[in-house]
Amino acid sequence: MRVLIPIALASALTLAAGVSALAEQASLLLCAVVNVVECSAQGDCQRSTIETANLPRFIRVDPAAKSLSSPDDARTAPIQSVELVNDQLVLQGGQQGRAWSATVAEKTGQMAVAVVEDQTAFVVFGACTAAEPERR
Repeated sequence: MRVLIPIALASALTLAAGVSALAEQASLLLCAVVNVVECSAQGDCQRSTIETANLPRFIRVDPAAKSLSSPDDARTAPIQSVELVNDQLVLQGGQQGRAWSATVAEKTGQMAVAVVEDQTAFVVFGACTAAEPERR
């Protein structure tokens, strides 16, 4: 299983239909990564790419199961904390030496995530929308 670096999403893609149901029903979310910024310990920050950051374009968020996954389930990561604070879904976790924290705005679906590891941090922006559960 490969590590899924959590994402941060917030841009023109405000695909928020049904996101507010998340807090009440623990709905699944589908999030799209839009922008990535990489910062070094020396304070240098620059735009990066999804490929450089080793991120999938889309990520499923399942607050009830406390998990993140790529659409093909090849990459997963646990969520240690799920909380609703001031109309923001706040998610936190860590895996293999990385820690992360994310927010998803209930009304707009905008999401921002910070991922930190030794000497490097990524800030990822994008948007989330309510996703229908998979039919198996």
